[in-house]
Amino acid sequence: SMMYERVWDEADYVVPPAENGAFFVTTNVVITPNQTLGHCPEDPGEVPESICQAEDPANRASSDCMASRNLIKSHGPQTGHCIPTDKPAKYGNISVCEIQSWCPVEDDRLLLGKDKPLITGSEHHTVFIKNSIKFSYFGERFHRNNMPNHVCLYNFTDPNTWLCNIFKLGEIVTAAGGDYTSLSISGGVVAVHIQWICNLDFDFMQNCLPKYNFRLLDTSGWNFRHAHFHEENRRTLYKAYGIKFVVIVQGRAGKFDLKNSVINIVAGLGLLSFITMFCDFVLLNYVQERKIIKEKKFEVLKKEEMFSNLLSGNTVTNRDTPTKTDNQNREPLMGNCYLNKNDKNMTMSDEGKEG
Repeated sequence: SMMYERVWDEADYVVPPAENGAFFVTTNVVITPNQTLGHCPEDPGEVPESICQAEDPANRASSDCMASRNLIKSHGPQTGHCIPTDKPAKYGNISVCEIQSWCPVEDDRLLLGKDKPLITGSEHHTVFIKNSIKFSYFGERFHRNNMPNHVCLYNFTDPNTWLCNIFKLGEIVTAAGGDYTSLSISGGVVAVHIQWICNLDFDFMQNCLPKYNFRLLDTSGWNFRHAHFHEENRRTLYKAYGIKFVVIVQGRAGKFDLKNSVINIVAGLGLLSFITMFCDFVLLNYVQERKIIKEKKFEVLKKEEMFSNLLSGNTVTNRDTPTKTDNQNREPLMGNCYLNKNDKNMTMSDEGKEG
């Protein structure tokens, strides 16, 4: 068609001209020119339910068409009339429901089919990607962009150019693992990943450098519609197929700090002691073998055995009757036992009194 024979420049195929963190390149398009608001036949290829039979040819009434009804994928609400299709060469002499819409309705067919895109050669076009990053947590001076010292083109086979920020579209898609021709027919999405991994203990401008990676996000198709309005109630509708490039930026920086290091070490040591207490609490109270664990961990001493062993090791025969002086020199032992300091005799008392 003559309307497709035109010079396509960046103003035509970069739509919209600016996006937040992305850009779209049109590679295929369906154009519906000079649409006006009015009444026209529905497209039976898009909406097969719109095919009807006129029951009253005089007023074009049909029970298949209901006023204000919207079918799935319909281009507008029905008026209730059944009229001949405006595409007899494509669909034959059939009647379809009339709709209120932008007329004529879109003929959603690619001009060159599924074999090749309408706009060729876009794989050789270049894109300039400018990005800046700032690590304000460490100070205002840690701020830079990805601009090299000179204008250069990124070459995937030359490591000396890996800091350049001008890329060929075809090379980006190839590096992501895709085929540019197939993506340009039905559309797709490609991610441009810029990664900043920086150690701020070294020179910031020399060592904090971007790394570029590319990957496919969607190969099933990408398209949208936009219109160019010539005047009120008249427009040209474009259905644009193409490749959407999404720019993803990730930054991570670190710097040694003595105070934070000491705090983390002390916190870690404290956590280790807490873990020991927590494990003991669980083992002694909530596991099935807790009785066995208690027997292994603790030694139970009975009071009678403790006193018996203590007395058998320290008691001797008392040869003299204790005097008042002796009682004053006695030293309490375990609350109920007293040890005589002079002759090392032991006597028993109740509640701390002499016996």
